[in-house]
Amino acid sequence: GSDGLHNMTWGAIDNVLQSHMTGASNSISVTLQRDGSISIDENGPGISLQKKIEGRTLIEHALTTMASWRQDEPGLSSVHTGWASFPLMVSSALSRMLIFDNFVDGEHWQVRTKAGRAELPMTCLGSTEQHGTRLTFLPDPEIFENPEVSYNWLHDRLFDVSHLCPGLQIELRDLRQRSRRFLSEVGP
Repeated sequence: GSDGLHNMTWGAIDNVLQSHMTGASNSISVTLQRDGSISIDENGPGISLQKKIEGRTLIEHALTTMASWRQDEPGLSSVHTGWASFPLMVSSALSRMLIFDNFVDGEHWQVRTKAGRAELPMTCLGSTEQHGTRLTFLPDPEIFENPEVSYNWLHDRLFDVSHLCPGLQIELRDLRQRSRRFLSEVGP
C-alpha cells in the first residue's frame, strides 16, 4: 500500500541526506514527475567508479544484489556513496524502471534496472560540469495499489528535515502541480 511506497521513497531520500551529513553535499531536490516517477538529486561529488565488486561498479552491485556491500566494509570507507543504509536493491526490485545517473570526474554515467534486473550496464553518456547523483524510479503499479507518492506527506517530512539540517537546501517539486523550497540556517 501507500505506507510501503512512502517508506521506499523515504529510504531513498534518507540515503541522500547521508551525503549532506558527511559534508559532501548541500542541496537535494525531490521531484514528483508527471509520469508518476520520483527523482532524487544531490550535489555531492558523485560516486567513484574505481572500486568494483564482482566486476561491477558499487552502484550496479547495490542496484542488483540484495546482500549488498556495507559502507563500513574495509577499503570502502573513503568511498562515500550516500546510498548505503537503505538497500537500493529494494527500490530497484519494486520499480517498473530505475535510472541511476552519476555525475563524477567530468563525466555523466548512467545505469538502468527493471524490476531489480540490470537493463543497461553503467554507460558513459558524455562530458558534464555537473556533479552528484540522481535516482529516478517508477513504482510498479502491479506491486503498489496506488503508486503515487503524496506531495503533502513529502512536504511535511522535508519541512521537518529542513530544520534538522542547517545549510541544506531542499527543493520539492511536483511537476503535476506545485513546488516548494526550504533552507534552514538553524539547527541542533
